[in-house]
Amino acid sequence: MKDALTYEIINPEEVGADSSKIVLTARSGRSALAYRFQKLGFQFDRNDVDVLYTNFLKVADQKKEVEDHDLQAMANQYQTQSAVA
Repeated sequence: MKDALTYEIINPEEVGADSSKIVLTARSGRSALAYRFQKLGFQFDRNDVDVLYTNFLKVADQKKEVEDHDLQAMANQYQTQSAVA
């Protein structure tokens, strides 16, 4: 994930796409989830991601793809719950 050239044979912009995007599904792992949260501006440690991953799987089982707005809602709810606890 650090260097797109290791897994993309051409630059997405060269064929008219805005950029490449990792699709999150029920089969996505914790690392992909943590990476997407980081891209959205959230900084969660490993324990946080473990808790969020459980919620992520519930959403992913209901939907084909988990989108950024789903992750933002999930992260905001988690942060609110963590602040209260």
